[in-house]
Amino acid sequence: VSSTGIQFPEALLSAEIGSLREIMAPLTRRFNALRSPMLRLPTEVLRLILEGVMHGYESRPTNWLHMGQICSHLRSVLLGMHAIWAEIVFSPELRGAHEALLRRAGDAPINIDLKGRGGLSQEVLDFASCHLHRGRKISTDSQMAISPFLRRLRTGTFPYLESIDLRQEHLTNAEIRAVIERPEELAGPYRIDDTSKPRLRHLTLAGVFTPFDASTLTTIHFTENGPHMSDFLSRASFL
Repeated sequence: VSSTGIQFPEALLSAEIGSLREIMAPLTRRFNALRSPMLRLPTEVLRLILEGVMHGYESRPTNWLHMGQICSHLRSVLLGMHAIWAEIVFSPELRGAHEALLRRAGDAPINIDLKGRGGLSQEVLDFASCHLHRGRKISTDSQMAISPFLRRLRTGTFPYLESIDLRQEHLTNAEIRAVIERPEELAGPYRIDDTSKPRLRHLTLAGVFTPFDASTLTTIHFTENGPHMSDFLSRASFL
């Protein structure tokens, strides 16, 4: 509006264009639905179709993210599939997008997978540690993540946790002996127990040790490391 109170033509045209865009959006959606029978399917069926397309590539988002760019309806359906986003919160293909992916995951338990990362940044480690309690699967082979993850796993509550996979290059003989010589830790409060992790079913420890409760487990993968490990296993009454 000018000082005389008269609107410039550009402003009028801009307002008209904005109004037309608002009218066009629902008309475009209806037009797309008429041209594509798939878009007229119930949301539940569309989700099944999208899951079928993603099958085998759930952890490779660059193979399916483009489906959300086809039209607003498919994008809305895709955004509502919180479990899919929960699987890729820590995807190496989408570095720097962890917070946005976590928001899209909604309340779904998340997959915290930090394996094969090479140099893990402190920012990613802090973010993962902060949300560890939401983990459905927790896995890492990062030396800098093992200790903070174990501290949290031994003392925290993880109502959704189903799988733990911790791997490091080696556990020294001194570290193994230290565990064997402190058998009270096997029954102490600093072990992975079933009360704080009622859904835990799968445990993999490779070059890593922590006392654990095996009562809820269906699979255990334990990589022997060092000449003292057999001695430890023979005394591991908690198994």
